[in-house]
Parts: sequence; C-alpha cells; structure tokens
Amino acid sequence: MRRLSRVLTAAIIGTGSALAPAVSYAQPQTAGAPQTARAVRGAISGTVHDERGGPLHGAMVTALGATMAMTISDEKGQFSIDALPVGEYILRANLTGFASSQRELVRVGMSRPATHRLQLRRLDSAVGTTGTVTPVSSRPIMAAGFGLAPVTVVAGNRRADTSR
Repeated sequence: MRRLSRVLTAAIIGTGSALAPAVSYAQPQTAGAPQTARAVRGAISGTVHDERGGPLHGAMVTALGATMAMTISDEKGQFSIDALPVGEYILRANLTGFASSQRELVRVGMSRPATHRLQLRRLDSAVGTTGTVTPVSSRPIMAAGFGLAPVTVVAGNRRADTSR
C-alpha cells in the first residue's frame, strides 16, 4: 500500500509540472547590461537663522514629500538631508522659543542641491503645554450672571439646603 501511494504521489507531481504552462515573467537579459537598478536620489541643504541673521543650532528641519526626512542644524545653522527620492518636498524648520519657518516648496532632482535659507522668528514669550495652571474661579457660572438651582441633600433623616 505504501508503495502504491508513493507511485501515485510521484505520478501526480510529475503530471502537474508537465501540464504547467511555461510562462516567463522575467525581462530578457541583454549581454553586458548591469543587473542592479539604481534609484535616482537627490538632496536638500541649507541654513537656519534667526531674524537678525544669526545661525540657529539645534533646529529640527523636516522635508515632507515622496518620503519624510528630518535632520538637526549644526552649530553654524547648516543642515543637509541626503538620499531623497526625486520629487517635490515641503521644507520647514522648528526650534523651541521660535515661531516655525514658513513652508518652502523644494524640488529635489539629480542636480546639485540649492542652498535654502530658513528663517525663524523669536517668540516674545514662551509658548508651551506644560507648567502650572491658573485655577479657575470657584463659581464660573455665577460670574457669567447665571445662578445655580438650589439642591437639597438628604443624609440619613436630616435634610440640608445648599442654596445661598
């Protein structure tokens, strides 16, 4: 019985491969042609400075387009984002204590990258989402001119009126 199942299995496998269509999806190879594909890449570089023209160290520069990439400006305010796919990108810089730069549309190509100057404007006061919170007055509805309905609280058999 084992021998019969082995023979049948071999026959089915042999017949299946013999009946399979001989379709090839590979591209024809040309003699001497390289077998690796090279992706076309470009770069964005530039400087980040304040409204007085001074370089800004530590600014986060982002490029959003075919992909998203980011880098941090050096002590001279310079940045470079390399190996970007060719296309259009929105370039922007951010740094704590400064308003973000205006968005700049940049076209990345195979040519040498143009130098972009991103300007950040210092904020008058720090803006943040952490820190101390100023307490709200105890009765903001009363301050707005509205009154609260009196409430009667029953505790055991005693009643207490909370209206003022």
